[in-house]
Amino acid sequence: MKFLVALVLALVCGFTTGQQTQGTPGDFTPIPWDPNNEELVSLMNFGLQDAIPNAIAAGQILEGYWTWTQVNNVEVQVVAGMNYQFSVEISDGAGDIAILTYVVYEDLLGNMSFVSWTVL
Repeated sequence: MKFLVALVLALVCGFTTGQQTQGTPGDFTPIPWDPNNEELVSLMNFGLQDAIPNAIAAGQILEGYWTWTQVNNVEVQVVAGMNYQFSVEISDGAGDIAILTYVVYEDLLGNMSFVSWTVL
C-alpha cells in the first residue's frame, strides 16, 4: 500500500512539475521545425503567401522574388484551434535578406487564415 501511495504521489508531482514548465496557458510554446512535416510546411507557405506581399506593400522589404531560406523558430498557441507563429529568414536572390515573423491560425476543421506579420 505504501508503494502505491508513493507511486501516485510521484506521478502527481511529476505531472504538476511538467505542467509548470510549459508556461502560462495561452502563451506561445516553441516546437521543433521539421521540413518533412507536411502540415507545418503547408502552414508556413500559406503564411508567406500573405506576409511577403504585405511587407512589400508596407515598404518593409523591396519588391522582388522572395523565398524562404531558413526557419528560425516555430511556436504554437492553443486557442479554439491553433495559432502558429513562424520566424522565417527570406532572401530575394540579389543578396537582400529579411526576417519575417507571422502568425497563421488553423481552426478545428483545418481551415487556415493569416493573422499578422512583422519584419525584423
